Amino acid sequence: IDQFLAIMEKAKWQAGQFATFRIFPRWLQFIMSQLLCSTYIKYASMTTEEALGSLTKDGRLKTVLSAFGGDLGESISEGSFAMQAAVLGHVIEGCYYPEGGPIEFVRGLIPTIRSIGGDVLVKARVDQILIEGGHATGVRLANGDEIRSKMGVVSDAGMGSTLFKLLPQNVVDEYLSDLREHVVKSSGGISHTFTFVGLNGTCDELGLRSSSYYYIPCNASRDMDASAIQDFYRDTLLDPGVMDVSAGIVFASAKDPKYSSITMPGKSTAIIFSEAKDEDFLNLLDDEDKASTFARGIYEGHHKHNAKYDEAKALVKKKMMRSLILNFPHLEPYIECVEVGTPLTMADYTMRTATLGLRHTPQRMTDMELRPDCKIPGLYFTGQDVAFAGWAGAMTGAMVTAQRLLGYTLLDFMQERTLMRDLGAGHVEDMIQDRVKAGTAA
Repeated sequence: IDQFLAIMEKAKWQAGQFATFRIFPRWLQFIMSQLLCSTYIKYASMTTEEALGSLTKDGRLKTVLSAFGGDLGESISEGSFAMQAAVLGHVIEGCYYPEGGPIEFVRGLIPTIRSIGGDVLVKARVDQILIEGGHATGVRLANGDEIRSKMGVVSDAGMGSTLFKLLPQNVVDEYLSDLREHVVKSSGGISHTFTFVGLNGTCDELGLRSSSYYYIPCNASRDMDASAIQDFYRDTLLDPGVMDVSAGIVFASAKDPKYSSITMPGKSTAIIFSEAKDEDFLNLLDDEDKASTFARGIYEGHHKHNAKYDEAKALVKKKMMRSLILNFPHLEPYIECVEVGTPLTMADYTMRTATLGLRHTPQRMTDMELRPDCKIPGLYFTGQDVAFAGWAGAMTGAMVTAQRLLGYTLLDFMQERTLMRDLGAGHVEDMIQDRVKAGTAA
């Protein structure tokens, strides 16, 4: 265990630096990555199973140490250890949570965007990114409206959705065929189901904790293979003969001190999630409905929820609620409402079923072609696919793309001039750099 914690500390710190070097020209990105991110590349090139296998043969211990694999949208046998280390290393120290919930990010960002002449639109689905003369010049909305931009287009829809849904395929063939190959190699990430539970009672009254809980049913009398357990529960999610499910249980309201007192007085919430196979749910739809789910999304997508799909959702609900009550039996009388989301729900909103976008395999986590820019002038990518999974990955991806757009250079970095410092957060940058140096030197 001590050895595991030691290599986790080494592996977790350089992912942001590796992503940041993507703002440089490719030749310089390669040199900087090899010189300054060698520790990251070493551990990112391993799977979690390989890293654990080098430390222990104890199946139960490997399962416990890899329990957070469900957070990654990646199997333990195929996922990069650097991503596992980053997630586990992050939560071991405790996590920040925005007071008032994630909506506070939106409330903070919109006034800033509008103060400089921008705007934020909702229910304005982009139908196509406009490419004229080999340059990105704007977007066409589903209603036919066009929004033009002299500076270009930044897509946060994910690289896969951008290349396969938002760009004309003749444009991709002409300009982005190499990038498409890299994206295809890292596509097909794991999906999840989510069960949202409303509870009558405050977190204090119900004894809810802010820490996350992972429920992994197993036979304690036999040795366990972590990957096999993960695969088994993913494969049997829609099997009514297997009522156990491996699930993460999170009480989001317990993380937010404002929830039970201001946002929803006297109430609290639980979220239960489990890995799923998207094809199991897609096969419940007919061909027309399946196509409309990916082509049109939430506003015009699959509305023909047939009996088979409804039965599948009911089974997921039953399994998820069983896992909640088995672990927190005192909550049963306080349950007020339950809603279930599936991989098809994810497709409705994002036109993809993979929860976290591109996969987090060693190939993806060391791929230097997944950059914020591309061969089409004026077209940029941002978010998780430019960096790595989760909130931290999405925000890192945003910082990387912003620095690319603003023209930061190697000279700026040598002079310790970065976007974070220019925003007045130099003390945060110093703290991060100190942690990176201490962690990789441990």
